[in-house]
Amino acid sequence: MQNTIVTADLWEAIYFLVSGARLSGIECIPLNGKLSCQITFFSERLPELQKDYYSGQGKVEIFSCRRAYFQIQSYIADAKRSYKKLQREKEGMV
Repeated sequence: MQNTIVTADLWEAIYFLVSGARLSGIECIPLNGKLSCQITFFSERLPELQKDYYSGQGKVEIFSCRRAYFQIQSYIADAKRSYKKLQREKEGMV
């Protein structure tokens, strides 16, 4: 059974978080001159949640969804800042 899923889809990430999956990491990846974030989730229920999400059967409360949106956006902003800071530090070492 798959316990970990990585996604760059913000709405899928929100659905997983609201549905009880644990956000276990965010990795920034340069893509076409911008930073894309890969968000990793852990849960025993991920296969079921992903099936519900892609079939359009997943349901969430709108207020919980709104809160999760701002929470994940904040984590992404922090991850991007950290990535950019690390890149600047690496460039300074060269």
